[in-house]
Amino acid sequence: MRTLIILVNRNNKKDTIECLESLRRCEGAFDVFVSDNASTDGSLDAMQAWAEGKVAVDTASKAWDSIRHHPIEVADVTWGRYASEDDAKADPRERWVTFASTGGSRGFPAGNNVGLRYGLTRAYDYFWVLNNDTVVEPTALVRLVAKMQSDPTIGICGSSLLFYARPDIVQALGGCGYNPRTAASQAVGAGQRFPLPATALPAEQSIDHILGAAMFVSRAVLEDVGLMNEELYLYFEEIDWTMRLRPKYRSGYEPASIVYHKHGGTMGGGTKKPSRHRIYYMTVNRILFTRKHFPAALPFVVLAILAQALKNAIRGRWQISSWVLRDLAYGLTRARYPLREIA
Repeated sequence: MRTLIILVNRNNKKDTIECLESLRRCEGAFDVFVSDNASTDGSLDAMQAWAEGKVAVDTASKAWDSIRHHPIEVADVTWGRYASEDDAKADPRERWVTFASTGGSRGFPAGNNVGLRYGLTRAYDYFWVLNNDTVVEPTALVRLVAKMQSDPTIGICGSSLLFYARPDIVQALGGCGYNPRTAASQAVGAGQRFPLPATALPAEQSIDHILGAAMFVSRAVLEDVGLMNEELYLYFEEIDWTMRLRPKYRSGYEPASIVYHKHGGTMGGGTKKPSRHRIYYMTVNRILFTRKHFPAALPFVVLAILAQALKNAIRGRWQISSWVLRDLAYGLTRARYPLREIA
């Protein structure tokens, strides 16, 4: 059974290279596809240099404690670099890592779809959509494959996501619960100390959607349900995918598949001040996603967004509050997919 691991890079060469370095120690039969969304920081050159053995990777983080001394499974990093998706697909040669330009800043779902389409032209049985700001435990992939093979009712499977900076603390156990009335997700197990006893692990039924940082799907499910929704550009893409899977398949969770995530480093998330892009796509997509999947909940979602704007104003974050209100108005009155670019 072969897997294609898909990473999307956008001006984040350092994290992507570190992720690739951890994948060299990963067990199992797999290749990697890196979609580059019009990076301007020399990402493709830097990743190529890494593949050629010219770039040293800092593995001093605690997240590497159980990874760095594991035997390197991929000693010879074979690679190919392509100017487009079509060029990559046209080359019959198989490489351990394929770098391909997507042709623009096309967003997270579209970048992943480039890799998924490439993989569907090859003999891959599984696809692992993985954030580029992660590092993975050596057994993370083989655990996912075993989980999926054990239960054909699982359409998409998640891992144990731990914080890169605090590898003993849970970001999410597989995925999130989702509240349609607020259009907000709550990560399952967030903040708990890992590992947890087996009796404390969540039931898979409590997971409404798999966290987008690590989503594992089979070829059969992908061919049945289809690719990710490119109109969403950023945020809600994993929830939308789950909604389309749900009539036939359920979400699964493999606790022993461990992934360390830097969490929001590329879009101003986590503890950083939210970026203009993050506010825009999160606010507008909350409205448009709700209108599509949970229309009766739209008034409650609007109230939740207004409460968010008020909370920021009370804290003196006037600029963020004004962004939220502006994007709310746009989402309710004029927003349609594909969304206009945001400066």
